[in-house]
Amino acid sequence: MNLSFLSRISSPAAGDNGFSVPAGDEGCVNLSVQGADARNFLQGQVTIDIDRMEPGHAQIGALCTPQGRVSVVFDVLCMPDQFILIVPFGIAKTVMAQLQRYILRSRVVIGPVPAHGTISVRYDPQSDLSPGSHAGTADDFVYNPSWLSAGWRFSQSSDASVTASDQPLISWAQARILWGVSQPVAATQNLFLPQMLNLDRLEAVNYNKGCYTGQEVIARSHFRGTVKRQLYRFVLHSAESNPAIVRLTDTILTADQSAAGTVVECAMDDAGDQALMAVVKNAAADGPLYFGEHPLVPWPLD
Repeated sequence: MNLSFLSRISSPAAGDNGFSVPAGDEGCVNLSVQGADARNFLQGQVTIDIDRMEPGHAQIGALCTPQGRVSVVFDVLCMPDQFILIVPFGIAKTVMAQLQRYILRSRVVIGPVPAHGTISVRYDPQSDLSPGSHAGTADDFVYNPSWLSAGWRFSQSSDASVTASDQPLISWAQARILWGVSQPVAATQNLFLPQMLNLDRLEAVNYNKGCYTGQEVIARSHFRGTVKRQLYRFVLHSAESNPAIVRLTDTILTADQSAAGTVVECAMDDAGDQALMAVVKNAAADGPLYFGEHPLVPWPLD
């Protein structure tokens, strides 16, 4: 796919300056979960097996509603004295409130780690971090996400001067679309089962762990094979005479203009072409599919 933002994100060469994601609405917030019962508490709330995590581990996971719908997709870092959940800035307060609702008598404290600047992303094939690992402290850390290959380094620092000023700024939406990882924001929270966002394929769902919020619905859907929608990726090429702007929750259509899916990620490049991901009915996924009258070009997820 010839999208201008891909060259920075896809396969940067060794020594490349990588890119940064600005703080604020496009950035992330780090939530600290600590206390004597922190591990047991998270084990009963999230889709992954927290009990198997040890200090130095990093893992993608999700927090769901009792109905099994995804409220947030996060990376969690296991540290000796706490867990750090990296969540989207725009929904951090609602995620924290959702977790706090279940504390009851558990000896757990949940709160944001002091604000960070930009998030720096680099590729270093000589990195000593393997996928699903991290190093550092809650204030200054680097990690290789479990959902990316070796060599990727995500770093945050409480010292703003650490952020590389020579890195171009891109949006998380652009990066997420390239990597095929959808992360709900306010407009798309609580709408989809984890399987509809392909989270099971990213090992962000463990079907063998014990109970957690939403587990019954999620497990039943998996074992009965009732999930009929999945995440798909597309490109919409710019039409100068009749341009179209894709927005979150917009509808993807079939050739007869029937609803086929819902947009969950979208981003535009410098030329006006748009990349998007949508939760689409599997029966309609072979297309052709449209946004309004504009044809969508399939961009298969790896």
